[in-house]
Amino acid sequence: MRTPTAALLVSTGLTWLVASSAHAQFQLVGAEFRNPTFAGNTTLWDIDQATGAASNPREITADVSLGLSFGPDGRLYSFTDSFGSINGVPNNGALYTIDVATGAAAPVAGNLGLDAFGEGDLDFNPLTNELFISTSSGGTTALHTVDTTTGLASTIGAMDATNASGMAFQPGSGRLFLLDTTFAFPPTTSFFYEIDPASGATLNVVELGVPFGTVAGMAFHPVTGELYLADGDFNGTNLLYTIDLNTFDLSVIGETVPGQPPADLGGLAGLAFIPSPGAAALFALAGCLGARRRR
Repeated sequence: MRTPTAALLVSTGLTWLVASSAHAQFQLVGAEFRNPTFAGNTTLWDIDQATGAASNPREITADVSLGLSFGPDGRLYSFTDSFGSINGVPNNGALYTIDVATGAAAPVAGNLGLDAFGEGDLDFNPLTNELFISTSSGGTTALHTVDTTTGLASTIGAMDATNASGMAFQPGSGRLFLLDTTFAFPPTTSFFYEIDPASGATLNVVELGVPFGTVAGMAFHPVTGELYLADGDFNGTNLLYTIDLNTFDLSVIGETVPGQPPADLGGLAGLAFIPSPGAAALFALAGCLGARRRR
């Protein structure tokens, strides 16, 4: 028979595993929009969730990265703009996967089949596992879904934003959020949208008032539900933030890479949470403790 003290220890152990290791279970990674010198490939970084600092750079063998998203198939996805290339081969905007350990890019068969665009982001809908992308060109933005087998995009509809820089689905609810950094020199403000994923229509929009850079990325933490965003490139703050979805207040976590783009960083245009190497063992231990508790 299990004593109350032993049961309490198991319960406490489960709580500690879930609560105190929420950040350790997932690694935040970020991808540059372009090489700082406009020549060569982009870079994948590990981003410290507590300080914003970028480390462990790996060359992505593509010269443009418009966003990041970790898929239900266990692969990390990105896509190029209409002027990018993958493994040295030019394309007209294409979906590709990134090897998390090495940065090696692998194109998905075919390209998106969209008109020219130069900005955007991508994320998987947690309710349907469909991959969505946003694209922007000349102040016109649109929402699409993408077939991860063929790489072909299907347009859902136009959006009100002018420079769709960051996009993320909220885990659990499936709510879709979009960051519009605008495209002004110098930048003056930014807007935060909630978007209807079925039509691209605006459900809500708030002016943030922060002059972000020309590119940005967003990602929800899968456990805590916090929404992280980072910006960069021309006139970028080069910072990592969280945003409160109730008040729309921004909290600065810290600087990603010292110095201002384009000298040191081409601008983070994508953020994604990926399972940490020890996460599987952690969850297995939690499951074992839970099973013992139920006996």
